[in-house]
Amino acid sequence: MGGNIYELVKQFSFCQGIIENHSDQYTYMYPTECNDIKEFSQLVNFDNENNICRKSMYYLNKIQSYDSTIKVSGCLYLYYWLYDQCKGKYASAEILDIYIKFINKYNKENDPICKEYEKNNISKYEFNKLKDIYDLNEKLINSDTNS
Repeated sequence: MGGNIYELVKQFSFCQGIIENHSDQYTYMYPTECNDIKEFSQLVNFDNENNICRKSMYYLNKIQSYDSTIKVSGCLYLYYWLYDQCKGKYASAEILDIYIKFINKYNKENDPICKEYEKNNISKYEFNKLKDIYDLNEKLINSDTNS
């Protein structure tokens, strides 16, 4: 992924807002991408696997319309979000597999996005550092708004 990691992480709050904006009204969207979820069942064995897929597809669709900075940050954020959803249940390599499968499913039916996804292989150590950077950035933003 191109770009300075600190600059990319600055966009994570915006990206988080997009994925959190997903609601039940989108439950039946992305049938082509998510109805064949059995393909993921060996990788994604948690209760809300279908919801994770739909949220991911919704999110990819939303970031598609933004400029390249948001797209790059958005692709990294999706991996960050999936890693956060799956950590402790799956190894980093398995989480990367889930991420790649979601990206490929989306790209098969829509305009391609996150083409450099293989470079998002983040280790547990790197994820924790990324999370620390994100949390620190959030605290800085919040302290600026409260001042």
